[in-house]
Amino acid sequence: MHYLLEYAQLLYSSDKKTCSINFITKVNPKLGTEGTDYKILYTFGKTEQEKNSYKLTSEDSYPDGLAISAKVVDKEGKQLAKLELEEVYFMWDNPTVNQGSQYEKGQKGTIVELFGWPYDDIAEECEFIGNEGYMAVKVFPASEHILTFDTVEDGELNSCWFIYQPVSYRLH
Repeated sequence: MHYLLEYAQLLYSSDKKTCSINFITKVNPKLGTEGTDYKILYTFGKTEQEKNSYKLTSEDSYPDGLAISAKVVDKEGKQLAKLELEEVYFMWDNPTVNQGSQYEKGQKGTIVELFGWPYDDIAEECEFIGNEGYMAVKVFPASEHILTFDTVEDGELNSCWFIYQPVSYRLH
């Protein structure tokens, strides 16, 4: 592990009018003990704080995404590690999808692609995806496929088309 690993978890309220962003963070134990040897500072847009969560409402608009990051600083304030994540986008900033009367509850509508997602994670998201009106979820084919550590073409390692080269139909 490098010095800092993290991801952001977005939790929407049931009415989808508020969202809490929670940083899930892991720091390399070689840096010492949090609070004694170092502290983590989280940045949400232009707000820097020690708390790993941040709450927004639908009144907060970030159509170009909200920049988020975390950094580890020692007791003197010297930066030891920093990790910037991709911008976060919120459902209330998405444009409205107008659909004709022939479409019912998302049928004949949008399909979400969750290529590469573990099936357990997809199962956790299914209720939310369905409630948002998506018709279906696209995933990689469920088969054992070619995997190589040799570069095949143009320096690519395990190109996306490898997923479509089944070697068996065993499901694990």
